[in-house]
Amino acid sequence: MAFLLSIRSNHAFTLSRSNRPFFQRIASMKRDPADLQNLNSMQTFHTKQTFSRTNLQVTNLYERNRHILFQSSDLSSASLSRHPFQSPSDAPSDSLLSEDYTWNRLGLMQELIQALEENDIDKPTPIQKLAIPHILSGGNGLAFAAATGSGKTLAYLLPIVQLLKGQEFMSDGDSGGPKGRPLRKSKRPRAMVLAPTRELAVQILSVLKSLSHKAKISSELLIGGEDYGKQRKRLENRPVDIVVATPGRLVKHMRDSNVFLGSVGYVVLDEVDTMLEQGFQGDVSKILHPLLYKKPVVKKDMEFEMKDTAPKVILTTATLTNAVKRLLGDKSIKASKNYKTHLNNDPNNPNSRQNTIQLPPNLRLVEAPGLHRAVPTLQQIFVDVGNMDKLSLLTDAIQSHRQRNPSSDTSSSSEFDNFDDFDVDGTDEEIMMMAQDKISTQQNNMEGDPKLTLVFCNTVSSCRAAEHALAEAGLQSLCYHGELNSNARADNLIQFRKGNTPILVCTDIAARGLDVPSVDHVVMFDFPLNPLDYLHRAGRTARGKPNETHNEMNRSKHGKVTALVAKRDKVLAKAIEDAVSRGDPLDSLTGRKTDYLPSGKLGSANRNRMKNNRGTGPKKGGKPAGPRNSNGKRGRTRRS
Repeated sequence: MAFLLSIRSNHAFTLSRSNRPFFQRIASMKRDPADLQNLNSMQTFHTKQTFSRTNLQVTNLYERNRHILFQSSDLSSASLSRHPFQSPSDAPSDSLLSEDYTWNRLGLMQELIQALEENDIDKPTPIQKLAIPHILSGGNGLAFAAATGSGKTLAYLLPIVQLLKGQEFMSDGDSGGPKGRPLRKSKRPRAMVLAPTRELAVQILSVLKSLSHKAKISSELLIGGEDYGKQRKRLENRPVDIVVATPGRLVKHMRDSNVFLGSVGYVVLDEVDTMLEQGFQGDVSKILHPLLYKKPVVKKDMEFEMKDTAPKVILTTATLTNAVKRLLGDKSIKASKNYKTHLNNDPNNPNSRQNTIQLPPNLRLVEAPGLHRAVPTLQQIFVDVGNMDKLSLLTDAIQSHRQRNPSSDTSSSSEFDNFDDFDVDGTDEEIMMMAQDKISTQQNNMEGDPKLTLVFCNTVSSCRAAEHALAEAGLQSLCYHGELNSNARADNLIQFRKGNTPILVCTDIAARGLDVPSVDHVVMFDFPLNPLDYLHRAGRTARGKPNETHNEMNRSKHGKVTALVAKRDKVLAKAIEDAVSRGDPLDSLTGRKTDYLPSGKLGSANRNRMKNNRGTGPKKGGKPAGPRNSNGKRGRTRRS
């Protein structure tokens, strides 16, 4: 095997590309004389001579050079990375379980509590503590915003399932609906959950199924990419309590009279921020407006008249974008070109309201304490790309993390003891390459908790380039982006979840809604364009890890983010690092340098002014602020 190695005066090694998969960990590394002495013991680095060795000799060779395999640092982490940073330990986190709170205090029925305990969920998260009592109380609709991975799905499914079971109990089973009609019927669900993506809808249904084993609730999934006829038959053949659907497929079933929504009492719009960004306003309005409103009455203020039987509306979001704020009635947010309100529509044109959403009034908004903040236990590292090859830095970052974080609890997880299957007739280089391959195979196929890595790219072309570079480095990966059909995306996601292929290269379609607790490393090959995308991507890790039954509802709190920062990304990256280190929210950050000047809107002067203005209302037990005097300052006014 041809092999080239040159030792520079500064002890840096330069290797040929054909041998790069094994020697990436020592390429371009500064070495001290002790390391050079160990390497010089491998005389075949300069020759093609082969030896016939015993297993003991192979073992000794491995032991002499194991520090090169496991302890050397790659170029990125050695000279290009800043120090790891994370939020302060006392910063709020929406994913941590409440130690002093139990499900019983929320008023849940025993069947649901038993289902939660079977999935090793003993206590609620902060957003579940806030949302569940409000929904159970039967008050007005609710919109709640919480960080990704905070348990929003259970926050609305648990109370809805309990309310539906309460209807059955009060009506004495299936008979006892309105006007003596059966309560549970085919084609007529009593609750509905809308999700922006098929993958999220499948995930919601799986959580619902885990609850229905104890609560005895029937559910149906209506998404694109599946057989339409089979969905129609399932709706016809048995009663259905809850429908989980994507808007487009549900509209099609409504148009073909396969489903009727007159019995729906609860409507959930999950990930409403994604729905607005992806243009689902038209389909959502076709579903929602006939349930909520009578025929529009043209008035001066263009209001709609609510139906007496209008269902409760529940919205969830991981970020409060301008579009969401506008939808919730914040008139200070200007409508974008793609999002128009009813006030801008022509009342005489029946199609003018087709692409808008009108929510019921008095919708309560609940924000979790960790909204728009990074998880405190998430370690984050920014790598300055400079003039380096991004593809090389990508493979280095993944390999170094996998070698430092083996996929087993035992200290010997990255080593092996059996050399019987080695071809002992070969050069030292060939044997050490076989050792490295065996280590990688053991790490990928370790039973129990697989270590999964998500690689985020901004474009499909970047995904393909990253996947090709990983393949050249001997790292198996799959792609997940919009140009793959739904079946291919679903298959790739299944293989990734199982750990068969531990690396998934994806665009931002995988950044929202998907819950894969085994992901312990997120690599941002392309830095996100805005801080909210950064939060969504980073939120794919530190979500929790499955237990022995591989159930995804059990949560933990560890994860790592590695982001490659190009020159054009430095302003936003520095702002994110500073905000995370302070424990501040990230939603207002920008990538414009002028915004961070002392006089800019995000500069130090304005930031201090905002801190000083927090809670400017009257203090508890105090007097309200007085009027301004002639100098424009507040204070006492002299009586005339």
